[in-house]
Amino acid sequence: MSTQILLALEKIDQLFTIDSLCEYLENHRSIKLIVNCSMFCSANSNLSIADDYLFSLFLGESIYPFCRSISCVVNLRSIDFDLSVEKPCELGIILLRFSEVCYSEGKTDCDETILDRFQELKIDFQNKLFESNKPKIFFHELADSYMANLVAGNCDSSLSENGLTSLYENHPEEEFFWHSFVSPYVGYDVYTSYESFYPWIIPYNFEPHDLEELLLSYGGIGEHLPILEKADKVIFNNLPPIILSNSMMIPFSESDFKTAQKCAYSILSKSDSTLRPLNATHHSNVYRINDVQDVKIHHNLVSEDGSLMIIKDDLAQYVFFQNYSSDSEFSLITFDTSLEQDYQHTFDLIADKLSSLAGYSVDISCPWEKLNDELFEQLCYDLIEYSLIFDKDTRQKMGKSRSRDGGRDIEVYTRSRLNKPKSKWIVQCKLLQKRAATLAGSKVQQVSDVIDQYGAEGFWIMTNGVIDATLHDKLDGIARNRKIGIEKWDYLKIERILAKPKYQNIRKRYFGV
Repeated sequence: MSTQILLALEKIDQLFTIDSLCEYLENHRSIKLIVNCSMFCSANSNLSIADDYLFSLFLGESIYPFCRSISCVVNLRSIDFDLSVEKPCELGIILLRFSEVCYSEGKTDCDETILDRFQELKIDFQNKLFESNKPKIFFHELADSYMANLVAGNCDSSLSENGLTSLYENHPEEEFFWHSFVSPYVGYDVYTSYESFYPWIIPYNFEPHDLEELLLSYGGIGEHLPILEKADKVIFNNLPPIILSNSMMIPFSESDFKTAQKCAYSILSKSDSTLRPLNATHHSNVYRINDVQDVKIHHNLVSEDGSLMIIKDDLAQYVFFQNYSSDSEFSLITFDTSLEQDYQHTFDLIADKLSSLAGYSVDISCPWEKLNDELFEQLCYDLIEYSLIFDKDTRQKMGKSRSRDGGRDIEVYTRSRLNKPKSKWIVQCKLLQKRAATLAGSKVQQVSDVIDQYGAEGFWIMTNGVIDATLHDKLDGIARNRKIGIEKWDYLKIERILAKPKYQNIRKRYFGV
């Protein structure tokens, strides 16, 4: 088995001639090619980051035909290509040319003609990305990351504020969305966004689409599609609207969803002069939807664990994923604590009355006194397995309970999905002596220190108690300031999860009931 050789693109033209590079690639077929992306950490503008992605994408698309296999990983300061060489000389010529021009600043021996020709080829490549017929890009994830930063950087462009307003009024999808480069792979149009609270948009273009392949390949949900339950939009008194299924309660932001509908309407209006409603048959008359206000919702589907929601209307299917942004109104994450308690109080009153009328008595409480700290950590470890968001195969329990774990009882990574790479999470498990006792901030190790020490992008607290209001505020502040994810599971959430039939084996394992 050949050893993988590290090769920095910026150094190639200093270390090799074309002949010596071809010989080197002939003798070293397994290469990690490191492409320095200086703007990733230092740029103030998303447009500068977009340039780094565009260059790496241009390079990747240029060299993959000459590799037996190739993949890429986006790091903090570089994009690395792991490749197995198929045609060393052809590959060497391209690598040498990219090395000569990509870090030309400060070099005195750069041929201006070569630089100009390279820029022409790069611009031609860039223009192809915007053709109406989406090209099939090998490194489609890099292409989508390029578009994400390009769209996000529009406010940094030369367009005036009035110009941007005019652009977004005529083409609202271009403010947040772009035509994803996975579209040619699935055979229909997919639009995605750099904003986590906006969904994927899959316009019908006269026909609905089965989303199973799209979700399994690019949704980061694992090998099996989750069970999706029908859900309804519900409003209780003066409380904000929610989507309610048999298993989950999801916040619903009317304004955010209307923005997504407006984008879908704009996309279809540009692509075709007529729009067919979801409930139309092949023989029914095609009709024009005159305004987005005419668009009706037909179906709401929510996964059992609440990490995935699909809304279908006359125009498109909208796929929402759980996100952890505290700035998001439309989120599949749990509600603000006080608002959640308002809903829960309302539901409990209704459930108690209905149970009483039906002659039933429901008790979902768990005998927490049967657990010690170690068993509670094992329970938390097992509960992670049922989440669509996290990859169970990446779970690591950090020693026995009360060991010197540095504030991380469990480490786990999220699944990667379209335009969202995987990220590390730290889980802290806190068993209190009494059920529903209060977990104060003083009982949780310094969250910021733990996140910094282990390079985590998310923090998850699990407890059999009630999370104190000050701790809620502290965690929400950290999430907001550091742009990380936060999960908070108290006894109410855990007991309701364990009451579901899907989790009965776990409940019996730890509590015997």
